[in-house]
Amino acid sequence: IKSDSYLLLKGIESVNNNIPVFGGGAGDNGELKKTLVFNESKITDSGVVVATFDSDVLKINTGYKLNWKPIGKILTITKAEGKRVYEINGLPPIEIYRKYLGEEIVQKLPRSTFAHPLLIYKYDILVARASFKIYDDGSLLYAGHMTEGDKCRLSYAYIPEMFDETEKTFKEIVEKPVEAIFVYSCASRLYHLKHLAKYETAPLRDIAPLAGFFTYSEFFHKNRKNELLNDTLTYVTMSEKAVIKPKEYKGKKFTNDEYAGLLHSLTHLANSVTEELEETIKQLNEKNIEYQLVNEELKATLESMKNLQQQLIRTEKMAILGQLVANIAHELNSPLAAIESSASNIQSNSFETLKLAVFMGRELDDKLLRTFFQFVEALVKTPKFLSSREERRLRKNLQGRLEGYKVPNAAMIARELAKVGFNENLEPYIPILKHHAGQMLAEIAIRISRLQVNQNNIINATKKTSKFIKSLKNYSYEGATEIPEEIDLKEELEDVLNLYYGKWKRDIEVNRIFPENEVKIKAFSSKLSQVWTNIFQNAIQSLQKYKAEHPDFSPKIDISIEEKDNKVIVAFSDNGPGIPQDIQHKIFDPFFTTKAKGEGTGLGLDICKRIVEEHGGKIWFESKPGKTTFFVELPKEPTKETATDF
Repeated sequence: IKSDSYLLLKGIESVNNNIPVFGGGAGDNGELKKTLVFNESKITDSGVVVATFDSDVLKINTGYKLNWKPIGKILTITKAEGKRVYEINGLPPIEIYRKYLGEEIVQKLPRSTFAHPLLIYKYDILVARASFKIYDDGSLLYAGHMTEGDKCRLSYAYIPEMFDETEKTFKEIVEKPVEAIFVYSCASRLYHLKHLAKYETAPLRDIAPLAGFFTYSEFFHKNRKNELLNDTLTYVTMSEKAVIKPKEYKGKKFTNDEYAGLLHSLTHLANSVTEELEETIKQLNEKNIEYQLVNEELKATLESMKNLQQQLIRTEKMAILGQLVANIAHELNSPLAAIESSASNIQSNSFETLKLAVFMGRELDDKLLRTFFQFVEALVKTPKFLSSREERRLRKNLQGRLEGYKVPNAAMIARELAKVGFNENLEPYIPILKHHAGQMLAEIAIRISRLQVNQNNIINATKKTSKFIKSLKNYSYEGATEIPEEIDLKEELEDVLNLYYGKWKRDIEVNRIFPENEVKIKAFSSKLSQVWTNIFQNAIQSLQKYKAEHPDFSPKIDISIEEKDNKVIVAFSDNGPGIPQDIQHKIFDPFFTTKAKGEGTGLGLDICKRIVEEHGGKIWFESKPGKTTFFVELPKEPTKETATDF
C-alpha cells in the first residue's frame, strides 16, 4: 500500500516500453491494514520484489478479464491529485456513493468499493478503480491514478460473465504454446465470489502449471503501455517451445450451488435492467439528435420567416413611399415655382433699383431717409395679391387720400401703391410723397419692398421644400443600429402631416392635441413612422371616400399624445362612418383589406401591430358611426426583453 505501483509501471515504460511487465500489488485479504512482500531472505511491509526473465526463445502472451458492468449515468472526475480524488461531478466521492449506493455502502467504505469500483477508459482498455482509504473531507484514495476530466461510471460484478469467460479464457490460452501460467486475481473477486473464486482459475491448471496470488492491483502490458488494473483477473503464459497442445475445457457447472445461483440471478437482473436503461438512453439520444435537427430546421424556418417579414414590411413601406413621392412631387411644384419667379424678379430688378436708390439717396436728408426706410418696411408687409376689382377700389381710395394731403401726381402714386395692395395710414409718409421727386421715391420704395418680398418668398419656399424632403427622408430611412434611439414623438407626427399635406390641406381639418413640452421615447424612428403613416393614411382615405358620397360632410382628424406613467399613448380619431361591426375582428389580420383591388395589400395594420409589439407596446381601436380611434401605447424605455427583439 505504501508504494505507488502506478508510478513504478510508468517509470519502467518511460525507459523501455517493449518490456512486458506483469504481476500485482500485495494484499491482506481485504483488511486494508498491512501488506507484506518477501523473497528467499527477507520479509518487508514496503518495497518491491522483481523477477526477470531473459531468453531468446521465450514466448509471452498476456490477457485480462474485468467482468464488471457499468451502471448509472456517466460521471466526471472534477478534482483529483494522483490517486486521491477530491470531487466527482463537483461533489466529494463519498456523496456520490451515498447518493447512488446508499448509506450502508458509505458506512463500509473503503472496502465496499470492491463490489462497486469506478470504471474508466484508459487508452483503449476499460480500467476499474477501487478505493483503499477515506479522508475526513469525503475524498478517497484509489488504487490507481485518475486525472481531472476522466469520465467514469459506477459498476457491479456480472457473475454469469465471470464463469462464461473462464471457458473463453481457457480456449484463448490453448490456441498458443503454453508451458507455464501466471494468474493475478484481484482480492475484490475473492471478496465477491467467496468460495467460488477458485473455480475461476482451477480449469487453467489443466493446461499447464499455474502460479499466482490474489492482489490489490494487477500489472498489465499492452500496446507498449503499462497499466495498473483493479478488480481484474490477468494472466501471463510462457513457453520456450513452439508446440501447441490441444486441451478440453472441464470447468465446473454451478447448478446446485445456492450462492452461485443467487449471484447469477441478481447480477443477471441488474444487467438486464441496465441494458434496457442503456437502450432507452440510446433511443432518447437518437430522439434528442432528431429533435436537435428539427430544432435547427425550426430555427432556419424562423429566420426565414423573420427575413420574409422584413421583406413584407419593406414592400409595404415602398408602396406607401411610392404614393408619397408622387404626392410630394406635386406639392413641391408650388414652392419651386415661387423660388423661380422670385429669383427672376430679383435678377431683373435688383441692379436698376440699386442705381435709382443711390441716385435718389442724395436728394434726402437723414430725417427723410429714415421716413423713406419706414415706408419701405410698411410696403413689405402689404398683401401680395388683390383682385382687379379690389385694386380699382383701393386706387380710388388712395388717390382721394393723397389729394387731400395735396400730394403732387396723386393719381400716378395711388396707381403704383394699389398694385402692391398698400392700404395703410399715409400720414407718416406724406413728407416723402410730397417731395418734388415723390413719384420716383414711391416707385423706388415699392421696388425695394418687392425685392425684400421676393427674398422672403424664396426663404419660405426653401423651408417648405426642406421640410418635405426631411419628412420623406425620415420616413424612408432604414436605421443600421440595433439600439433604439431617443426620438421626439411630436416631431415624428409632424413629419407624417407634412408628407400627407397635399392630401388633407384643402378637404380635412387636422387638429393637433399635443403637450407643450417635448415627448421623448426610445424607439426605432424608421419603424414607428410606418405605423403613423399607415394609420393616418387609412383615416384620410376613409374620410375622402365618405365625403365623395356625402358632399356636405366636413371631415376631421384629431391627433393626440398623452403621457401616462412611463408610457405614452398616441391616438388618431376621425369622424368618418366607422368600421362595420362584423369585420372589426379581422382588422389586424394579414391580407385583410376593405380597400378596392390595387389600393392595398391588407398587410398595413398587421405590420403596424408587429412593430408596436416589438417595441413592447400594444395597438387597438374603438369604432362606431361618427368616430373611429386607433390607439398606440408605447413604453418610454424598452424593457430588456423587448430591446433584444429589435
